[in-house]
Amino acid sequence: AMTLWTVLGQVHDRRSRQGQRYSLRSLLALSLGALLGGCSSLGAIAQWIAEVGREDSEVVRDRAGQALHATLHYFFSSLDIKSPERSLSLWVKAAGREGQAQVAID
Repeated sequence: AMTLWTVLGQVHDRRSRQGQRYSLRSLLALSLGALLGGCSSLGAIAQWIAEVGREDSEVVRDRAGQALHATLHYFFSSLDIKSPERSLSLWVKAAGREGQAQVAID
């Protein structure tokens, strides 16, 4: 079965090497978790990631909320939205073909 983590790893990263301090897959997964947790702004997403990821997230180690907010701003500004849309669509379709009645994001 194709996992969400695998699918997020297939999203095209348009950032320059200099802009790839954090993996695209990690930023997408954490941001998706924040959105599913009810966050509706970039600031709220940054705060959610900082709170949830304090212990084990590569993205938030030693990062203040403001720095993470800026990182997310530049990250989403450079993201080609069609790439994650395609990848997530394929994931949902694959889950349907595998006979899964529901798609669990956990």
